[in-house]
Amino acid sequence: MRLNHIVLLIALSAYGQSVVRKSVCASGCDYVNTYLGLNSALSDAASYQGGSCVPYLIEIDTANPVDLLGNTIFLPAKTCAQYVRIRSMQIGSLPSDGTRLDPSTQSGYLARIQSTTITPNSPMFVGPTGAYTRYWAFEGIDFYGNGVDPSAVNHYYGLLVYGSGAGTYPSSADRSLRPDHLEVKHCWMHGVPGTRNVLYALGLYGNSISVRDNVIEDIAGDRSDAQAVGMFHFDGPVELINNTLDAATENTLVGGGFESAGTLPSFIRFIGNKYSKKGYYKFQSGTATPNFACRPGNVYRNTSTNHDWTCSGAAPGTWTDTGGLTTNGTDSVKNLWEIKMGRGLRVFGNDFSGIWWPSAQNGEIFVMNLTTQDTVSNPAWVQPNNIKAQPWTTITDVYIGANLSHDAISFMNLAYPGNGGFVCALKPETKPWCYANAHNDIRVYDNLSYNMSDERDYDKGTPVQSSFLMTINAGDFDIDFRHNTYLLSNTTAASGEMYLMLAQDINGLQTGTINFRDNITPLGEHSVAAPGVGYGGLCSFLPGLSASATYDFGGNTLTTDKVNWNGSSYPIVTGAIPTPCSTYFLYPPGTKSAASGGTAVDGAYHARAAYQNTATDGRDPGVNVEHVNWATAGAATGALNTALEYKLRSAVTSSSGTQRGVSVYFTTPSVNACTWELSSDANAYSASVPVTSQNRNGRDGTAVWSGLSPGKAYFVRATCDGLKLEQAIDGRRFKFITAP
Repeated sequence: MRLNHIVLLIALSAYGQSVVRKSVCASGCDYVNTYLGLNSALSDAASYQGGSCVPYLIEIDTANPVDLLGNTIFLPAKTCAQYVRIRSMQIGSLPSDGTRLDPSTQSGYLARIQSTTITPNSPMFVGPTGAYTRYWAFEGIDFYGNGVDPSAVNHYYGLLVYGSGAGTYPSSADRSLRPDHLEVKHCWMHGVPGTRNVLYALGLYGNSISVRDNVIEDIAGDRSDAQAVGMFHFDGPVELINNTLDAATENTLVGGGFESAGTLPSFIRFIGNKYSKKGYYKFQSGTATPNFACRPGNVYRNTSTNHDWTCSGAAPGTWTDTGGLTTNGTDSVKNLWEIKMGRGLRVFGNDFSGIWWPSAQNGEIFVMNLTTQDTVSNPAWVQPNNIKAQPWTTITDVYIGANLSHDAISFMNLAYPGNGGFVCALKPETKPWCYANAHNDIRVYDNLSYNMSDERDYDKGTPVQSSFLMTINAGDFDIDFRHNTYLLSNTTAASGEMYLMLAQDINGLQTGTINFRDNITPLGEHSVAAPGVGYGGLCSFLPGLSASATYDFGGNTLTTDKVNWNGSSYPIVTGAIPTPCSTYFLYPPGTKSAASGGTAVDGAYHARAAYQNTATDGRDPGVNVEHVNWATAGAATGALNTALEYKLRSAVTSSSGTQRGVSVYFTTPSVNACTWELSSDANAYSASVPVTSQNRNGRDGTAVWSGLSPGKAYFVRATCDGLKLEQAIDGRRFKFITAP
């Protein structure tokens, strides 16, 4: 028995438990490495836990792949709250938690589960449909979709699909059947490069899911949408931490399908991930030899010679004739991160790169496309109920902070409701089939975007529109977009239309507070445009504003940020912002303009001396570069910044007679003690109430206060390892209200 197994047994024995360990290999093991063998191992594990609910290990030999031969393994129903862990026999040779898998050097330690034959539109693993299951874990598994037929029907629906969208209208998916507790850790989930035969690596329909330290790549479908992780019917929480996420369409996608009344995908954390797209997802064709700028990996098919050309080398890239056809072909490319409905999202410390034109959408990093997909995009059980909008669908409580974005077209799109849906405030006569709540409580702070809108990312050099933020929609409320920096490419500048912000509707119905403050962004051809009145010039935003919202556009620094543009469609503004803009108060006092074609930032993305300390809050305009570098330090390398593990999970209030109290549950970056502050003062924490008691179990713990006032709002923060992390990661202080 290996040392790590001995340690595990000792640890479990300390809690009065036993552990069952089974093996899968070619010979001499409990099960043989075939579809039937692995299927029996999982079935036996669930059956055993039904009688004796103890931890259960199924270890697969790394030398003998399990070939499913086109069959699907259905995870059995079970209710035991102990994990069945399907893992590599070489698990001890894989990295420790918090260090991402590196397949280039560690694939030999993985247990491979593959399927050299495809059953069209079937997953490799699914579990289950029409039954309840829980507590499954996959560790150190190579999920290899290596059936290679890229036809429109011969693809894997998914490598691992946890749960199902099945149900009966109008209840949608039966929430009582949603599986829970899935862990996927140190796994490599991938298709064959170029073959476009995997639509999902992970399809998630369950609750309490953790996806950590994995590499997911080469996920693409032939003219079909494909996602590294697609998340649909669930209540949460779900966490994606320290993964490589690569897919042709959306790298991650949340929501969109019909949901049970009042339910939304909730409580999702995207922390420390590397988002990117393979260069060969950009596939173009024509009858001539390519001679335009390109990025390494791009593919161009000369249809007159039936030769594929590939791009390689340094910028601007060199085309090379492969002498024939490759397996590459048309992919559906859209964006990097998209949500269609949901609440409680935290997107922090990630590295986003690689989106281009032509694509099926506009080449944005972030898309919040508020919509319930109509019947065209939903299964047969919703037919013929052609309802295009569910009133409870919304996107709310989203914090996007301290991320890197680069090598893309645009930063963010708060997309207008799709598929014929409307916000009720815009067309109240459509009730109840409209969205009662539009985008709201969206906070976007301290994100750094650079090398944006490079001509090599366009179709054969053709310029297209680029934008910093697109769009503020009718009905949106409480949007806070501040201290971000957006810089165009230093290689080739965008020569297409550039927007500072795009207003969706000239009859603006925004409410609450709309902040676009203290950012650094290029002064584009159009400051903000509004459909119906044309794109106008630098001062065309005002027709899209609402009289019922409070707007703040102060403290921004608008810069031409290049001496020479590649194109003539930009007005190179020198000196002060044109006079008509001040008439419309688009740029109020305090807004800066880069003079004489100069730049507002230095080579390290800091504001230059003339612009420092000029933001409305006294900070430098734009991003806090050091904060972003700290937050994203491990996103590209795969060594997670442990401080990002900090979270205040919940606050449970208590009531006893006239006394009120609260228990705050938390996870800290380390086992070191934290200091706590609790006060009714949201800002200064004056008259702080000392913590009554603390309980710790490693990095998890509970802080308890008693003697609080009834019916009062309190704010709490902790300083752990020298950082007030609830502000750094969540973007605001933790608030709760005691019982009356």
